[in-house]
Amino acid sequence: MSKIRVNELARQLEVKSKEVLDKLAEFGAPGKLSHSSSIEDDMVDRLRRYYGGDLSAAHEPPPRPTTSEAPEAPAPSPVAAPTPQAEKPAPDAAAPAAPAAAAGTVEKD
Repeated sequence: MSKIRVNELARQLEVKSKEVLDKLAEFGAPGKLSHSSSIEDDMVDRLRRYYGGDLSAAHEPPPRPTTSEAPEAPAPSPVAAPTPQAEKPAPDAAAPAAPAAAAGTVEKD
């Protein structure tokens, strides 16, 4: 017989592992069990019937998503494009430059 872990069965049944462990104790499961304990098919079938789960899934592993089925990353939120700044006029080439000191002339007192 194959076995399944309590936490995996709880995930399939969409209940907490603690609930499954409590129910296993009520059903008379032998020994001290934890979330990582493996349980036999007969107990799995009883739990699936109790929780209304599908018995056909008891012997099939849950399907794993493939890379093509993996959820896509959310698209980034749209960000407003920066508003264009008004262009500064180019400096006029004909404008006189700042007055420069006369070269070579030194005033003496």
